[in-house]
Amino acid sequence: RSELTDVQRAEHLAKRKELWEQRLTGGTDGPTCLEGRASAPTQYVEAFAADAARKVGMSKRSINRDIARANA
Repeated sequence: RSELTDVQRAEHLAKRKELWEQRLTGGTDGPTCLEGRASAPTQYVEAFAADAARKVGMSKRSINRDIARANA
């Protein structure tokens, strides 16, 4: 199979970040993954780039570069 192009990968990561942020904030009307925690201390909130890098096997720098590319 062929790999995604740079643009396609950037678009997919931007969508992934959007969904990740919705999950953390509770989105429109869904429950938040931080629900039940008092003030959601920052140690429980992992940065998107670190989370995505761990899960997709890329560096945080590459993730941030692709997100910037998608937003440009």
